[in-house]
Amino acid sequence: MATLEICPKCGGRLSAGLCPNCTEYESRTAHRDVLLLVLTSMLAVGIFLFTRAMAGKERELDTRVGATWFRAGQQQLQAGDLERTIASFRKATASDRENRTYSLALANALALAGDDPEARQILLNLREATPEDAEINLQLARLAAKRGDMEEAVRYYRNALYGLWTGTRIDEQRRNVRLELIQFLLDRNQRNQALSELLILTTEIPADDTVAQMQVAQWFLQSGDPTRALAHYKRALDLERNNPAALAGAGEAAFQLGNYALSERYFEAAAARGFNQDSTLQLLTLAKTILSHDPLTPQVSQEERRRRMLGDFDHALERLQSCLLGAGPNPKGNPDSALNELKVEALAMRPKLQRDARVDSEQLRAGLELIFRIEEVTRKNCGETGGLDQALLLIGRKHTEASR
Repeated sequence: MATLEICPKCGGRLSAGLCPNCTEYESRTAHRDVLLLVLTSMLAVGIFLFTRAMAGKERELDTRVGATWFRAGQQQLQAGDLERTIASFRKATASDRENRTYSLALANALALAGDDPEARQILLNLREATPEDAEINLQLARLAAKRGDMEEAVRYYRNALYGLWTGTRIDEQRRNVRLELIQFLLDRNQRNQALSELLILTTEIPADDTVAQMQVAQWFLQSGDPTRALAHYKRALDLERNNPAALAGAGEAAFQLGNYALSERYFEAAAARGFNQDSTLQLLTLAKTILSHDPLTPQVSQEERRRRMLGDFDHALERLQSCLLGAGPNPKGNPDSALNELKVEALAMRPKLQRDARVDSEQLRAGLELIFRIEEVTRKNCGETGGLDQALLLIGRKHTEASR
C-alpha cells in the first residue's frame, strides 16, 4: 500500500514531490512583487522627472532674476552710482552663482569703490576654478599694482599674457596687457624688465602703425635705450615723414646718443612744423650751445678750436671760483676739498693754453677732461645749473667716455 506524501508547509497532498497549493501561492506572490517593483520604479521616475522639471524652472527663474539685476547694475555703473551698482551685482551673483561674468563685474565694482580686499578675494575664489583665465589674472594684477606689490603684479600680468583669452581679438588683448605691463614697469623704474617686454612687443606691433612705432620708441627712451628708440622713430618717419612729434622724439633720442648735430636737425624740423613744447625747445637750445662750444667738433679750424677751449676753460674756472665763494645756486656749506685741488690744477693749466698758439689734440682732451671734472664737482657742491655749464658737462662726458 502506497504512503501519502504530505506538504510540510500547508499539509496538502504532494504530487510528484511538489505541492500544487504552495506552488500556485508562490507564483502569485512573485507576480505581485514584480508588479509592485514596476509600479514603484514608475513612481520614482515620475517623481524624478517632476523634480528635475521644477528644478529647471527654478534655475530658469534664478537666471532671469540674475540677468535683471545685472542689467540694472550696468545702468547704475554708467550713471556713476557705485553703491547701488554693487548692491545690484551682489543680487545678480546670489541669483546665479555659477555666472562668472556677474562675479567679475562685482569684483570690478568693488575695486572702483576702493574695497580692494573683497574684490581680490572674489577674484581668488574664481581663479581656484580657472587658474588660467586671463581676465581674472589681469584684474588681480591691477589690484596688486594698485597696492604696490611689485612681485605679485608682475606674476599676474604674465599669467594674463599667457593665459586663456576668449573672443576674436585675442592677439590684440594680449598686446594690450603687455603694453600695460610695460607702463607699470617703467612707472616703477624697472628698466631691465621693461626692456625685455619691449623687445617682445616689437615683434607684435604692426610695422605700418605710426602711433605704435612712436609709443615703442618713447618707451625705449624711458628704458635707457636711445639707439632702439631712434630706430623706431625713424620707422615712424618713414610712414609719416613730416610727423612733428616723431621728429621731436627722434631729436631727443639723437640727443641722448650724443649726436647733437643730428638732434639739432630733427628739433629744428619739428619746430618748423609747429612742435614747440618747452622741453623740446630747451633741448634744441642746449644742442646748439654744445655744437658751438665743443672744441672737438669736426671740420672746425685750429684757431676756432683754441678759441672755444679758452672760452670754455675760463667759464668753468669762473664757475669754480664762484662755488668756492659760496655764490653758486643752492650752496651747501663748506666746499669739498676737491674744489681747492681743482682750482690749483686749473690755474696751472690756464697759462699753457693761453701761451700756445696751437693747441694739439692731447691738450684739448686734457683741458676738456679738467673742465668736465670742474663741472661735476661744482654741481655736487653748489647745485645744478643750466646753459653753458650743462653744455660743458655734456661735452666733457661725451669725449671722456669716448676715450675710455
